[in-house]
Amino acid sequence: MTGYDKCIRCRKQPSIKNSHVIPRFVFKWMIETGGTKYLRNGTAPNKRIQDGFKLPLLCLECERETSVVENRFSQQVFIPSVTDQSLPKKLGLNEYKFVASVHHRVQAYFWRNTHTPSKYSNQERKDLQKSISLLRLFLVGKRHSVMPMQLFLLPFGLGEFSNVRNMPANWHRYIRRHMEMDIIISERGKLFGSYFKIGPWVSFCLIKNSAQPWVGAELGLRSTKIGSTRVILPPSVQNFLRDRAQNAKKIVDSISQNQQEKIGLALMEADFLVAGRPMFEAIEADVHTFGAAALRD
Repeated sequence: MTGYDKCIRCRKQPSIKNSHVIPRFVFKWMIETGGTKYLRNGTAPNKRIQDGFKLPLLCLECERETSVVENRFSQQVFIPSVTDQSLPKKLGLNEYKFVASVHHRVQAYFWRNTHTPSKYSNQERKDLQKSISLLRLFLVGKRHSVMPMQLFLLPFGLGEFSNVRNMPANWHRYIRRHMEMDIIISERGKLFGSYFKIGPWVSFCLIKNSAQPWVGAELGLRSTKIGSTRVILPPSVQNFLRDRAQNAKKIVDSISQNQQEKIGLALMEADFLVAGRPMFEAIEADVHTFGAAALRD
């Protein structure tokens, strides 16, 4: 993984060598509630890991300022949502800052670490570079917002999906617990942006969207009551998440028999009432919805 010599936020100080792209509190929660006390590397699933990947991104001062926003989001939004599935009453400026900060790091990461450089057109590379710059200027207080880009934070893993038809049998485990990030590009180039998922929360930063509009779900600088507006998202959003869940299933299926047995043993030994409960609840939901197929996935 390639990092940055200079801080991507202030552009003044040298970057330190232990900046998380996805915040550390997410990995901490996954380990504490996953039942196995460790994580799996998505690109090498037979390898156990104890933390999310880190690389030089931020200087010490910007790391501290970022941590303030992350800690507030963790305590006020994330932890309550994964503990008892409670939603915050409102989403506002702090959530906007948090989402912008994570997307800034996600985009900066993929700017330097795309495995297939031909993935982007020349225009998309220019748009991505401009997006990274706009996010940075907002984070250091030189822009009022990230417009014309749009930020979204959606609690897809809280509550129940009304339509799970054609969803893979690991759907609840994926939508409630999975963590990932990527750059998203539609086949016809009408939609371009970044994406991250942390447990039940899904976020998008739309750099370009000339396809169907996303109505009622955009994050704003002012506090907005959740559920106060009708949310209408294009069907492609659910299709996208379905495809991501299927990909997560393929990764799990590629784990060796030896490692599968170790995972099974760890789950059986987990404290069901504490550490293992969220994972078992997700498995139970998959079994309830998909039957025996969930246990084979």
